[in-house]
Amino acid sequence: ADPHPVDPRPGRLVDVGAADLAFHDAALDLESLREAQVRGCASVIHLVQALGSKDGLARPRVLIVTEQAQPVGDGPLRIAQSPVLGVGKGIWMENPELWGGMVDVSAGPVEEKVAAVMAELGEPDGETHVAYRAGRRLVQRLVRRSRPEPGRPEVHADATYVVTGGTG
Repeated sequence: ADPHPVDPRPGRLVDVGAADLAFHDAALDLESLREAQVRGCASVIHLVQALGSKDGLARPRVLIVTEQAQPVGDGPLRIAQSPVLGVGKGIWMENPELWGGMVDVSAGPVEEKVAAVMAELGEPDGETHVAYRAGRRLVQRLVRRSRPEPGRPEVHADATYVVTGGTG
């Protein structure tokens, strides 16, 4: 028997580059948004490119961690990390063999963030986009909405509107 058997399942690699961005939305300007985009997106892209270029090796699945980049409830949103969500979805579609999911953690004690990431690493259940808020695990779902009451929409003179589907 081999004393060091190879586990055929791919490992998991956690990228916390975006969650580590020190930008807070109160201090955001165009330059800091650009810097956040480069630092957050570029780190994930370079990681995936490096993993993708390793032929013959077992490739780990990448779990991308952000901090309050997903709009959940009424809490604050850190938009400087939002571009990473788009890059993550691109990885999901273009490199599914490397896709390990995305987890969006709450701002707060590092112990809570680590617990959320460890929970996602523990027993994957097929969810690809997960958010943790106040210790609760949340996933995206579509819910049925009641139809709006028929009537004329309110139109404002100082607004712009896009009308689609009007060509029959």
